[in-house]
Amino acid sequence: MTKIDLTGKKFGRLTVIKDDGTRDNRAISWLCHCECGKYVHVRGQTLKSGNTLSCGCLQVERARAYGLRPGANRITTPTSRSKTGVRGVFKRRGLYVATINVNKKQIYLGGYKTLEEATKARRKAEEKYGYK
Repeated sequence: MTKIDLTGKKFGRLTVIKDDGTRDNRAISWLCHCECGKYVHVRGQTLKSGNTLSCGCLQVERARAYGLRPGANRITTPTSRSKTGVRGVFKRRGLYVATINVNKKQIYLGGYKTLEEATKARRKAEEKYGYK
């Protein structure tokens, strides 16, 4: 297989500077310069497929445009593994425990005797931390 030289080509906000010399399962990694000024190493196939368009600054801008904090997970629907039917609420030792994740940290909201109380605590925390 021949190497396709991407030097000087532009993909989204990234301009390819050079082959950085590293290989990951025979995939070439390229040194790229983003329009925001950062340098990043990106696999060639993600550049060509359009999966990588920036150093991450584009995701931050899009999140802010929608009124979200960048990188924040705002999913409130229960997971497929949920036994209570409420995201962030589970049963442990006879109590319903409510938690919420904020900035990659889990916050304990309390243990409650009923599912309704735990759900109420979870919904209140979702409003407080900007989930809705």
